[in-house]
Amino acid sequence: MAARDLLKIEAFHYKLDSVSDEAFEKYVHEVLTPKWIALVKRHNVVRYTSTIAPSTFAKEFGPVVEQTRPGWQMNEAHLTITYYVRNFEEMKAIVSDPGRLAI
Repeated sequence: MAARDLLKIEAFHYKLDSVSDEAFEKYVHEVLTPKWIALVKRHNVVRYTSTIAPSTFAKEFGPVVEQTRPGWQMNEAHLTITYYVRNFEEMKAIVSDPGRLAI
């Protein structure tokens, strides 16, 4: 299956300012990851990724993005979960799954 035949879904998570990066990363690994892995298995997802960004990343890299790409903005999410699926039916199944609300 060629990459052009896949659809991509991204979910962005933001931590509270009162939560440290270390505590957020622990929460992601111990609580969120098992939940989204279960979602992936239930819907036979082709590929998935999880990316954690430190709190300082957007503040430090944002000005670089704005300078090199005027009008662009840095996404300030602390966690991005990306799912790749084969078709819109699979996409609908994931976004309508009641279990995704727990993620």
